[in-house]
Amino acid sequence: MAQECKVQECDRPATSRGWCHAHYMRWYYTRVEPTGAVGTNNLPHDRRCAVEGCVRKAKGGQWCDPHYRRVLRNGEPGPVEIKRKAGHGKGTSRYVSQGYVFIRRPDHPNAYANGMAQEHAVVMSEILGRPLSPNENVHHINGDKADNRPENLELWVTHQPKGQRASDLLAWAEQIIATYGPIRDRLDPERSALHV
Repeated sequence: MAQECKVQECDRPATSRGWCHAHYMRWYYTRVEPTGAVGTNNLPHDRRCAVEGCVRKAKGGQWCDPHYRRVLRNGEPGPVEIKRKAGHGKGTSRYVSQGYVFIRRPDHPNAYANGMAQEHAVVMSEILGRPLSPNENVHHINGDKADNRPENLELWVTHQPKGQRASDLLAWAEQIIATYGPIRDRLDPERSALHV
């Protein structure tokens, strides 16, 4: 006959460490001795993390998620503050992905649906005094995607006319001059100084 779970209120058969599967899994994920019947966790719903000063809610055990991950990684929860590195945490106001810096700017016309915008696009749109259009992109002169100083950024146009008729090319050239001629000084101050 199978041995019963060692939790007094439980009459299920023991599978691991003297507990039924449900109580064993509760212990496995929380490292807290399981008590109470299956389906209850005997924890108040508003229980806070056991780390003194932490205001996060404990999830399933005695620690919040970040402190629990520290326990798994280091064997102890560590201090109260949890510092996020650049590139981690989509909820942060600044992160790096594939070398590009993203900043939280939900009000910016070039922002993505999640409210984040590429920093180089924001800087270039401030230089231009308008948002970037879909046929424009920003090139980093020194190749460092995180170096978003205005002097390191160039505006590139990816649009070109379909076909090679002279009238199409002239119309396209007129459109380019009308769009970028008035802002030539802001795009390339050195080159415009030579043409004066």
